[in-house]
Amino acid sequence: MRLLPLSLLAFSFWALYADANTVVAADDDVASAREAAREGKMQINRVFSIPSDRDIVVDPSKPELTCDAILNFAFPDLCDLQVTNGSITVRGQKLVYWRYKNKAGPSDRTPLLLVHGGPGVGHTYLDPMKQQACRGREVVFYDQVGAGQSAKPDLKDAPWLLTLEYYPEEVDALVTELGWKKFHFFGNSWGTVIGQMYGFRKDPRLEGIVLSGPLSDTQAYIKAQWEVVEGSLGALPWHVQAVLKKLGDEQAWGSKLYEAEDTPLTSFYTVRTTPTPTCFVASAPTDNVSQEIYVKMQGPSEFSVGGVMAQMNLTARLPEIPNPVLLTHGRYDTMRPAVIDIFSKNLQKSWRALLPRSGHCSMLDDPKLMNDVVGEFLNAVEKDGAASFTVPAEARDPGHVPAELTHEVTYISEPHSAHEILTFETSSLSSTSMLLSYAATLTFGLCLGAGLTKWAADRAKLRPALLPESSP
Repeated sequence: MRLLPLSLLAFSFWALYADANTVVAADDDVASAREAAREGKMQINRVFSIPSDRDIVVDPSKPELTCDAILNFAFPDLCDLQVTNGSITVRGQKLVYWRYKNKAGPSDRTPLLLVHGGPGVGHTYLDPMKQQACRGREVVFYDQVGAGQSAKPDLKDAPWLLTLEYYPEEVDALVTELGWKKFHFFGNSWGTVIGQMYGFRKDPRLEGIVLSGPLSDTQAYIKAQWEVVEGSLGALPWHVQAVLKKLGDEQAWGSKLYEAEDTPLTSFYTVRTTPTPTCFVASAPTDNVSQEIYVKMQGPSEFSVGGVMAQMNLTARLPEIPNPVLLTHGRYDTMRPAVIDIFSKNLQKSWRALLPRSGHCSMLDDPKLMNDVVGEFLNAVEKDGAASFTVPAEARDPGHVPAELTHEVTYISEPHSAHEILTFETSSLSSTSMLLSYAATLTFGLCLGAGLTKWAADRAKLRPALLPESSP
């Protein structure tokens, strides 16, 4: 009975290989493969740039990692940056911001405002995104009131800090203070909620929007984390899942056991770079006010949602956002593919990029690819409203690519100081011809399989007659 499915499997794969344009994996073939892709004979699936032979300074006696070290490894030729800081007053409270520009180059492109997550978390973990200033645009970070270096008022005197509606007001006040006639918005995590709510305002100054690790529906977010196939928490060992659910039921977020669970989970799904970058540690809410904002807005755990945001659902309003939107998420992100699907299905104009080595904080886990994807998107927004934008091959989101009958060929080359692995999906045959070829092969496999099965059955009938009578 095994002969039939084995024959089908073997000959089905034979069809794909026989009908595909297979090129020998040699360095010289990379250029020709790229040319074939441009001519439509081959489709580039993924491009992986792997740094090699790059100097890295490591001091084994110091178990720490700075964001500047990460960024300089990603961009050895990082430009010299000029930074100035300032502050504004929003509803009587001080809000601090930082402006980055390229010292030696122009800053004439549309400026970029970066909005951190939390709530109650500082901006410092976003630091690697300052590389955007090297691309000719001013980059501005700020700490939301109640976080980082901004004012931390008693929440009895500033109850609006526990509302969703307040935070877009900070964006508007800062953009107005800076005198920008147009700007791009980048938000991560909780910052993407602010980005959506600001997008609902339809501010004519707002051009492109980047939502990194976004969520619009907190209940969908929780459900997606526990999903068996594509979930994050749902992929953990059963015992760990049971412990986490029990701790949640008992609200034991401050327990030693939860702390012991939370630390490795953070390195799995939030920031995968180790040791934990100092700028991420510095951004954590440590004072009473920022901790209170964090807990009362989103709950005590990064892997659940409570407080004000417990039933938040902005999905119905996503079609109101007219701007081009780039959705980025890490392969190991707490924001699972189902959460990103909500955005891509409801936004007017959106593109999605998957960072293959990242958790929730892609700017820390892969600052090179993250900055490249964001930079190319923003340039395209300025050029033609992002109509010409294509997600770079390495960040193509498999969840956004239609399934195809293709054969993958991998090429390895050594351009300059980096190894480059290119994976191509051949598509020289039309979809129709490939399907016909596949169907013909299945038919052939069925016939051969049936023949082999009959031959085996006949052979089994003859076998007793061929054996000596003494055989068992």
